[in-house]
Amino acid sequence: MDVLVRTSNGEAEVSIRVDGNDATLANVVEHVSGRPAPSILFVDGRAVPASTPLGSSGVLVGSIIATADETAPQSVDGIVELVQVAGPG
Repeated sequence: MDVLVRTSNGEAEVSIRVDGNDATLANVVEHVSGRPAPSILFVDGRAVPASTPLGSSGVLVGSIIATADETAPQSVDGIVELVQVAGPG
């Protein structure tokens, strides 16, 4: 199956062929990034333990496996919008 693995170092499109039931999400991320996977990974925006076997992780063709929660609101520092709704000054 073809998936996208996204880490802080970038992203990679990979094809996964699973022989047996031993492969986990952590195995995929560690193989692609060359670094230990965090204990929680995100499959299509859903938090999943890294130790979850691929077969039960919900990974489908076209899924995104990410090391950070991309659905969390991004904080923007230094931008303020002031709007006067009514009244003087």
